[in-house]
Amino acid sequence: MARYKETEKDQGIMIPIYLDEQLVSETFEHMLSELIDSQMDLRIFDGKYNNDLTGATAIEPRILLKIIIYCYSLGVISSRRIAKMCESNMTVKALAEDRAALHNDIQLCIRNGRRSRKSIQSKRDNKMKEGGMRKGKEKFDIRNFKYLKKENCFQCPNGKKLQYRGRVKLARNEREPVFANITYCKGITRFTLRGDKKVNIQWKLYCIVHNISKCNTAKNRKMA
Repeated sequence: MARYKETEKDQGIMIPIYLDEQLVSETFEHMLSELIDSQMDLRIFDGKYNNDLTGATAIEPRILLKIIIYCYSLGVISSRRIAKMCESNMTVKALAEDRAALHNDIQLCIRNGRRSRKSIQSKRDNKMKEGGMRKGKEKFDIRNFKYLKKENCFQCPNGKKLQYRGRVKLARNEREPVFANITYCKGITRFTLRGDKKVNIQWKLYCIVHNISKCNTAKNRKMA
């Protein structure tokens, strides 16, 4: 009778891990880290801290923002669950640069993000332009396309041709796919904060998750 080597699934092992290698290129987390580290000015958060001379050192807002947005993309919106993922999830540990964020730090970062929202969105719009995306204010208009009757297709202003599918093409301009992606695909179905201002901040973070996903998809298509 054949004999096989015995295995032990419950044993612990020590593996050398390099945090910078955990963020694989062409992924959401890699683009998120690159966008926040190099494109966003988060100095507006510095005024929220009062530990210049005394007090404990704080975790950088860029690290907290990366943790929050990435966990939101996974459908994890509870600050306590996000804090646990900083200890157990390797991708979150890489984004946090091996810093264990407490749930209080995460909540304060979300609440203090109201004034910095405009700066973050402006940098995001510039990144979307580089990735070939359109701003949300630019609406899709069928009148900009020329219909070729013989080929039964539309010709874009840049010369590309699109097959005619009736209202299927127009559905991309509607708002339902955005909410479907946030609620169904990302699993974000509720808010964890109270009050109009705080809920508005959290909703803007949900929208940032959606827009960065679109930027990453457009960038990967451009490189393919």
